[in-house]
Amino acid sequence: MSSSFILGEREIDKSFDWLLNCREFDQVKIKRVKSFIPRLKKQSELKKSVKNTVFFPSKSQASILSIVENHITKKGSKPDQLLLISSGQAGSGKSHLIFSIARLLINHKRRYLIIAPTGNSAYSVGGITFHSAFSLFKTGKDFETLSKEHIVSRAVVDRFRNIEFLLIDEFYLLGCNALAFLNLTLQKILKNTRDFGHLNVLTFGDATQLKPVSDFCFYSDINRLPPFAKKGFFLSFTGKSATI
Repeated sequence: MSSSFILGEREIDKSFDWLLNCREFDQVKIKRVKSFIPRLKKQSELKKSVKNTVFFPSKSQASILSIVENHITKKGSKPDQLLLISSGQAGSGKSHLIFSIARLLINHKRRYLIIAPTGNSAYSVGGITFHSAFSLFKTGKDFETLSKEHIVSRAVVDRFRNIEFLLIDEFYLLGCNALAFLNLTLQKILKNTRDFGHLNVLTFGDATQLKPVSDFCFYSDINRLPPFAKKGFFLSFTGKSATI
């Protein structure tokens, strides 16, 4: 191997001021690094206690739980697809509602998956990230290209074919392109041309919080959106909507 490709021997390494950047890590930051694992364990214990806490839903939360339960317990012919957007500001109880819906699905022996755009939001509700769910790791490609070129692995196919409900937290951080990709990929996996491959999709989020990164908001001016993003824009208004 050429020395130009060896870490520390490259020109970029030699010209980099390592000493200057090392000074950024003062004693306070070093102590925080040492306490990272203990703090993470405490957070985990806190999440477990929250999940096991008795939940007293508000009127709006109870209404959302009722919609999900009625869909699950509906008798006769196979119930139609459930698409539900639950919006609420920070502190409105979205996470508690997700835990309650998850318990409801477990009690009725329904399989589900919880995903979220970021690692922190996914961790807080016991889910996995959007990118992890679809095995999207450092592709460097936009969602429109991925929808055409991304090869879905057997693990991803099995993951989505084995669930009945998909719960998405921090929904408004996804963006139009990401939602269009989600829709097309689920249609391929589930071999169904209906929205999201006819999978039941429950979303939760706050439209007034952060905007999606390198994507278009669901409340963008549709006249300024490219064709692929428009697909996600229209999907963001599909189904029932409720306020937490």
